Amino acid sequence: MDLSILIPARNEEFLRRTIEDILEHREADTEIIVILDGAWADPPIEDDDRVTLVYHPVSIGQRAATNEAARMAQGDYVMKCDAHCSFGQGFDRILIEDCGPTDTVMPEQRNLHAFDWECKTCGKRTYQGPRAACCSKCDGIEFDRVMVWEPRPNTRQRHYRFDRDLHFQYWRQYKQRAGDGHLVESMSLLGACWMMRRDRYFEIEPCDENHGSWGQMGTEIGCKTHLSGGRLLTNRNTWYAHLFRTQPGFGFPYPMSGSAQQTARDYSQWLWNGNNWAGQVYPLSAMLEKYWPIPGWTDEDYEQQKARELEVDRPGIYSINNVINGKLYIGSATSLSRRFSEHVRSLRRNGHDNPHLQNSWNKHGEDAFTFNILYFCSEVELIEVEQVFLDTYAEELGWEKLYNIARIAGSRLGVPHSEETKTLMSETRSGDGNGFAGRRHTPESIRKMRQSHLGQTPWNLGRPWSEEVKAKIGAANTGNVAWNRGLTKETDERVQEYADKLSGGHIWEEREHPRGFADKTHTEETKERIRQAMQRKVKTRRRGPNGQFLSGEDVASA
Repeated sequence: MDLSILIPARNEEFLRRTIEDILEHREADTEIIVILDGAWADPPIEDDDRVTLVYHPVSIGQRAATNEAARMAQGDYVMKCDAHCSFGQGFDRILIEDCGPTDTVMPEQRNLHAFDWECKTCGKRTYQGPRAACCSKCDGIEFDRVMVWEPRPNTRQRHYRFDRDLHFQYWRQYKQRAGDGHLVESMSLLGACWMMRRDRYFEIEPCDENHGSWGQMGTEIGCKTHLSGGRLLTNRNTWYAHLFRTQPGFGFPYPMSGSAQQTARDYSQWLWNGNNWAGQVYPLSAMLEKYWPIPGWTDEDYEQQKARELEVDRPGIYSINNVINGKLYIGSATSLSRRFSEHVRSLRRNGHDNPHLQNSWNKHGEDAFTFNILYFCSEVELIEVEQVFLDTYAEELGWEKLYNIARIAGSRLGVPHSEETKTLMSETRSGDGNGFAGRRHTPESIRKMRQSHLGQTPWNLGRPWSEEVKAKIGAANTGNVAWNRGLTKETDERVQEYADKLSGGHIWEEREHPRGFADKTHTEETKERIRQAMQRKVKTRRRGPNGQFLSGEDVASA
């Protein structure tokens, strides 16, 4: 099954016509699932193997009905549509062909001219709406409803948005910025018709019933699509036409009180202004930046949203940006709000552990820096995701544009310690702070350590120094004078102590030799075995023509 079309229907007089239109214009393997939410269809729906009907005597609400239909769906893709729509030929196939794994797609929207009222007396036709009391031409009071079921010309819509109150708005002007391709992006959508993969539906749950029955659907799906890393697209290669009912006696079939609408708005604002949706990886400000400037949003609104995000207590990746020189610092934190506070506090005290960032802060001032959330993730993913951002920014901008010292996320390699930290480290490694101070390893411990290293190959075995490294070593040692140059055992007692250490004499001073070998000599047989063993050792350490150490087999062949 390719596509499952989900239709929540309540008191829908055009449901049957919508189903017939879908079956007539489909070109994919498409099924239709209708939830009759509180009322039977009138006129009734004809039996068809491709149509499934579910009846609820008491309404469960538009979102709940859509979710129920999605749970029954068999298609790889699911499309939610209203029960008063018509479609272009092959709409299902066209949408599927261009719908990626994380895309939400919709056909180009048009207004549906469903019917006219025709006066039985004079034949005057009046555009759809509630039945008039009398004919404006002849005062006749009897009318026939004449079906038209065609999209109205010059009513194409491709782009939608929401304002600072997260209220749905059309956005005709955005077509000048969207490009000329057949797939164009949109900030939001009209909830009448949209499609995504079925597994994607259950991943982002686009019909959160905490909103209530309906309302805020365009904002919800727009935010969930964008902030989870997906795309919201209008496919201009196909269309659907939607019947709008906005007049008394010709309105929306689902009841919606003012308090219920406010509940939906309050929940939506808590969810998105507060960045409280668990499935988002980007903050709302990232979505605003993508489409900025946005009618209905001021610069002050945007700054207020950014300020709210500094209080988000979630794990994620962040940046500290210098708006003057374009440099930035990348970091990660288990609590973004706490980490932002720590940075500001240490920078203001001139005690930040990153001297590059601190010096720049001192030079340009606090107003030159912005704090930004780049990505939300779980705590276990922090280091891995931070490394991706470090590598990406370093590649795109160059490492010189980053304040970061360590190139490896989670590492302090290259990060200097403060004097206070150095003092603490020294205290813990010496005197009473070092539990091993003044002690020596026992012979048994030495034997165990020796055994643990047997068979291990040094990391630099067989790797000769390059000429560049040799030059650096030579330069580093130029001018250095050995501490014992010109000294003898007779003139400086340190020379004698050093000689004793080299000979191992210091190990057995005032101690009995563990093997009782003091004042003894090796037999001639033992000396020969030692000599042969040393010869084998020297052979296996011979170097090849490129300076590398040779293995035993290589030595034999050489």
